[in-house]
Amino acid sequence: MHPFRDVLLGVRQDFEPRGETYLAAGVTGLAPYFFETDATAFLSTEGDLSFRLEQSLDIPITQKLIAEPHVELNAFAQDVPERGVGAGFSSIEAGVQLRYEITRKFAPYADLVWERDLGETASITRAGGGNVEETSLRFGVRVWF
Repeated sequence: MHPFRDVLLGVRQDFEPRGETYLAAGVTGLAPYFFETDATAFLSTEGDLSFRLEQSLDIPITQKLIAEPHVELNAFAQDVPERGVGAGFSSIEAGVQLRYEITRKFAPYADLVWERDLGETASITRAGGGNVEETSLRFGVRVWF
């Protein structure tokens, strides 16, 4: 493979709203202009096919303080009514994460995220009385080992 890209193959397990197991296959790596890109396809045990594209960019504010704008787009090949998802583009998420890298492998962060259902998924959400758009503030710790 390319020195800035990796191929991924694995298993994904969702626990909510109902348990589902997926085979996951994708590519991750650095795209031109230093955009970190992940493209992953998922095939569930029920035969449902979905796709996720994620992009992010690290913007150093200082040597330890990093701003990371990010965007994620999800799509499904078919309707999955038991998960409340319609075929086509189902959701988009955009946000900015601010992290402080105590070390490169340990960094607490705050992440402001806007999420919106799209297309048929938005129609299903509205019909169920839910909100198609949400904004959240998340806190966490980024760790690699």
